[in-house]
Amino acid sequence: MSKDYRYYNVAQALAYYEQSAKQKDNYGMVQLGLLYNLGLGVTQSYEKANEWYLKAVQEINDNNNNLDDEMLGILYNNLGSNCLTGKGIEQNYDDALFLLNEAIKYDKESASRNLGDMYYYGQGVEIDYAKAFELYEIAANAGNTQAMDDLGFYYKKGKNVPQDYQKAFEWFSQSAKQNSTYGMFQLSMMYESGQYVEKDYQQSNIYYQKSY
Repeated sequence: MSKDYRYYNVAQALAYYEQSAKQKDNYGMVQLGLLYNLGLGVTQSYEKANEWYLKAVQEINDNNNNLDDEMLGILYNNLGSNCLTGKGIEQNYDDALFLLNEAIKYDKESASRNLGDMYYYGQGVEIDYAKAFELYEIAANAGNTQAMDDLGFYYKKGKNVPQDYQKAFEWFSQSAKQNSTYGMFQLSMMYESGQYVEKDYQQSNIYYQKSY
């Protein structure tokens, strides 16, 4: 695999990826997209990030692909997410839907969660809470913290699933372990109101303080 910016200083990585991208190396193109997307060693620019992502996609379409599954997932998810939100590119739900469906083949964690949001909010598709739940569940089981919070919300509110405070508590507990302030706040509320657990104002206050 090519060099990764995480293991080299950013200036060296930037120079290396720029050189490799000139040689139509789509791994370098995706890494440049990441640097611009995150603003690492360069001024953050979603426009430039998307330019490199699109060039990488074009190389794939021209049957010139040296990306592994992880990098394919990053490419399609990041470009799809930017199309979904309109970051540095014209907002286009159809493109987002296509790209995220490609991304989910390689990236269960982030792509499933983003795709779940499209079904939850009806972005380019009919609102489908059951489909959104299914995708959030895939993402949560793959380790996505936000999706854990989503499932906790579903179970706590009984949204399209039977209300289940135990499952809500379990998902919020998992997300809280990954430093989700939303999960911590929800645990605080559940201890305060005695949902699944006995009322415990001291524990409620502990989680409340952690959530801020």
